[in-house]
Amino acid sequence: MTALWPAALPALAALAGVLLGQFIQGRREEKRWHRERERDEALWSQQRDKDAALWAREDRIRFADYRRDLYADFLATLIRYADLLERASVEIDIEEHRRVDEGETLLDNYGAWLYERGYDDLAPTGKDLDLLTQRVGLVAPAPVERTAASLNYVARSAIEMLIINKKPTLAYDVTQDVFNGIPELHTLMRADLTGHGEPT
Repeated sequence: MTALWPAALPALAALAGVLLGQFIQGRREEKRWHRERERDEALWSQQRDKDAALWAREDRIRFADYRRDLYADFLATLIRYADLLERASVEIDIEEHRRVDEGETLLDNYGAWLYERGYDDLAPTGKDLDLLTQRVGLVAPAPVERTAASLNYVARSAIEMLIINKKPTLAYDVTQDVFNGIPELHTLMRADLTGHGEPT
């Protein structure tokens, strides 16, 4: 058996060397694989960020025409509604003063009186304004959405002042608040469309 050991020892040493070499090579491969994985994840992360920025830019460009048309429709409807309310308030106020001066009874139903005078598009315009306000809320940044909703609320409260509360002078004053708020809304909308608005 003694003669077997001198031949077995080099074979065992060679086997141990091969196993140790495989172990070391495996560790190197594992470290390299982890480095490559980290590098790939960093590259993917950078690419995702670039893609997200490109998609945001693409969405902004793609929806710019839609927002521009929507904003123009909203402003036109808001101005039309406020103008109708302003004229209706003035006409009712004049009619009430005329009736007081001539000793006649005051108007019983402002809504019917306005309808008879051609203000039949007041209610549909108000509904259109509500719908456009909801659409603006879906696509506009928060400052535009809040200001548009606020102006719609003020305009809708003016009609309540006029028809329900029968206060044409107060309705006229509230309508002026709508007209005074339009420049701020216009500025916010323009900032959104040019990309200079705050994204919140």
